[in-house]
Amino acid sequence: MFTLLERPPPTLPRSFLMADPTLPPTDRNQLREQARQRLQAFLQDLAGLEGLARLERVGHAATQATAEAKTARQAAYDAALSASFYAGAQGLHKVLAANDQSWLQLRRRALKSQTSPFLRTASPAQVAERARELGIVEVPDALETLPQLAHAHVQAEEWASAVREVRDELVRSLYSASVLNPQGITQPMLAQAAGISEQRVWQLLNPDFRSHRPRHGNRPLYAPKEES
Repeated sequence: MFTLLERPPPTLPRSFLMADPTLPPTDRNQLREQARQRLQAFLQDLAGLEGLARLERVGHAATQATAEAKTARQAAYDAALSASFYAGAQGLHKVLAANDQSWLQLRRRALKSQTSPFLRTASPAQVAERARELGIVEVPDALETLPQLAHAHVQAEEWASAVREVRDELVRSLYSASVLNPQGITQPMLAQAAGISEQRVWQLLNPDFRSHRPRHGNRPLYAPKEES
């Protein structure tokens, strides 16, 4: 037995272990800066457009970027989960530019495990067997392709985030500029130009009242009345 002064070292979840030194971490800050520079060039190309025409171009770019980011994320995480469950790779959160807790939670959900004891105590063979039972894809050469896939995922994610931010700000500014003008831009017009739902437009204009249904038309942003 161990005395109080001779406690055994704690057993850490696999995702907390040191990352594989052969896998380079993905630099999210660098890719975020690249997305910012790309965004500046994109907006310069739109210098001659104003109002709904400008919003339509930005909205189209945001929709396309979001779809591409979703596809890239799926490919990267498929490879990461495969490398983790079938190859026993450790600490892949750094390659994915994610924190260790979110990576651990993702692996728990993938294995339908609500707590970490299974990931902490199971052998690599047991983890692989559980993954196969759940139909988790075993990606060929997952470790070799993961760095490139993770880079593409984070790059696409940062670009999509940057374009969506511009789109959302355009929605707010265009509506604010016309809110007192009966002939101004309405919320349905903004939704159509931005390529988003009217509910999403309403949420952007009313960030403190997201649980309420959208108000249609060109109206001041009054708070919804409380129901008796």
